[in-house]
Amino acid sequence: MEFLRRYWSQVNEQLSNLTPSQKWVIGFGMIILLLVFFIAVTWVGQPQMVPISSFAASNEVEVVAVLQSADIEVERKEGQLMVPRDSHTAALALLHRHDLMRTNTSAAWTQFLSTMDIWSSHGQNQIKYQGYLEQYL
Repeated sequence: MEFLRRYWSQVNEQLSNLTPSQKWVIGFGMIILLLVFFIAVTWVGQPQMVPISSFAASNEVEVVAVLQSADIEVERKEGQLMVPRDSHTAALALLHRHDLMRTNTSAAWTQFLSTMDIWSSHGQNQIKYQGYLEQYL
């Protein structure tokens, strides 16, 4: 405990010799370091596997076979098929190429409606819907 008291008194002595602007710079530097730490922890904590959405609902066996034939790892979790985050786009393209997504393209519309709010402008809604449609097609 004595070590901490000596350390804290040494820090206080050094900080008392600084000008207010130098103290502000140190304070902002600490805030930036905390923000970088928070972003890093949030990024690391994201799941490595992402769902293939509702495309695997009707023909799950075919979807698994196609993805495994392309060496894409597939897991069943919570009623959905999950693929690695880095191969999500490739998996969707592969499903589209094998015509396994045609019946479920309405998922873009469903997801758009679930995120729509009354405060968005028409242009914002068009951009949002276009993004969901591109993601699913």
